[in-house]
This record gives sequence, C-alpha cells and structure tokens, in this order.
Amino acid sequence: AEFLTSSAYSVENPVLDWADVTLLIPHEAIRREMSGLERNAGLLNKMANAETGWKAVNFCNWYIWSFYKNIHAHHENEEMIYFPFLATRAKIPPKVTADHVELMKMMDTIKTAAEKIVSLKGVGCAEFIDSIQVEVSRFVPEMREHLKEEEEIVPNILRANFTQAEEKKAVEAILKRGGLAEARSFLPSIALAMEEWASEDILVEFKAEIPKPISHLLDNYYLPDYKNTVVQMRESPSLCEIPKLQRVPCCQSKLMGFACCI
Repeated sequence: AEFLTSSAYSVENPVLDWADVTLLIPHEAIRREMSGLERNAGLLNKMANAETGWKAVNFCNWYIWSFYKNIHAHHENEEMIYFPFLATRAKIPPKVTADHVELMKMMDTIKTAAEKIVSLKGVGCAEFIDSIQVEVSRFVPEMREHLKEEEEIVPNILRANFTQAEEKKAVEAILKRGGLAEARSFLPSIALAMEEWASEDILVEFKAEIPKPISHLLDNYYLPDYKNTVVQMRESPSLCEIPKLQRVPCCQSKLMGFACCI
C-alpha cells in the first residue's frame, strides 16, 4: 500500500490479500471524500453575500447529490447484500449495522441544512452553516471509526469462511444493483483513490475486472466529469472564482439519430 488513509493497517499490520482489499476499495475513496467534506465545511462563510453565496451553494449541492448519495448507497448495499452474504456463515457484530442508523441521522441533519442553504442561494445562512459545521465535526470521526471497525472485523470473517470467488459474486450483485448510475457517481472517486493507495498489482487486477464498456465510460466521461464538476463543487469554498462546471457532452450519433447520457 502506497498511501493508505485507514488506521486499521500499519507496517506491523499490512494489507495481506483480497480480503483486505475488497473493503479498502470503497473505504479509501470514502475517507478521501470525507477529508474534502471536513476541510471545505470549515471554510463556509457565514457572512456570504449575493456575490459569494455560490461557494456554499456548490458545496451543498456536492454534498446532496454526490457525497450523501454515495454513502447512502454504500450502506444500503452492505445491509441488503453484503452483510446478509456474510451472515450465511458467520455472525456479524450488531454494532456494525447499528452504526449505520446513527451515521445516517447525522448525514440527514447535514443534508437538511444543505438544502436550506441552496434554497437561500448561500445568503443569510449562518444558522445552517453552523449546523453543518457542528454535525460534520461529529460525523467524520464517527464514520472513520466505523470504517476502521469494518476493516478489523470483515477480512477475518472472509478468510475463515469464504473463497475469493464466492465473495466476488456478492460484489457483482452490488454492482448489478447500482447499475450505471452508481458507477458514474462513485467509480471515479474509487479509481482516483486507488491511484494513491493501491500497489501496482492491486491496481492492475482492479482495472482488469472493469468491463471494457464501463472502462471506456470511466476514462472518457465519468472521470472528466468528476474532475471538472464534482471536485470543483466540493472545493468551491476555497476557490476565488466561480468554476465552470462543464460535463463532457453526451455521446451522439448524427448518422443514427440518437444521443445518450449514461
């Protein structure tokens, strides 16, 4: 591992195999996004005016439509598919699933305040910015601890009870449930995080598992859109000028007379 944000691993307790990697793939992306959440929430200006309100609006739209959506989907996938899969051969500590309820309550509070800020165009929002900053300061350490606990528990369950091929089927069920919408929303963050933390062998194997059509979409649509829109929205509180939030144009065929946005 080149640059892990997980505190579950160290020189004395390194990443060993697929059982560790399967959780780190989403978790490392989540922790990096949380760092952006924490950093930029702290930069929100309670005295913003009509000329600077865009900073909070962009950030809040990022939270609502990217961060919140991805974490909610991640938890749902665990509860509906992954944990039931593990429970077929092992006992899952109740706290692991119970944590989701409290974490989502905190995220809902942030989302409610973010929606208020968007509706007010970022002006006169001191009360709601206060709410976001307080709740983010509670949520981030709780979420980090939750991810760490999963990384300390789940790999041992996998090694003792399942093969890599069996676990892969559960992951495939999650990917099928999420479809292209979830791939577009979360895969770019995962891919960029892996460039930072994964060894060359892990990265090569990960890329080889991505179907070629999805890989094409990732390289030509999803990643450019993530860098040019999602990241710019998240980082808006630190920007001096309004960013140009520009997505890659939809794939089109004038000859065939169709256009598709996926």
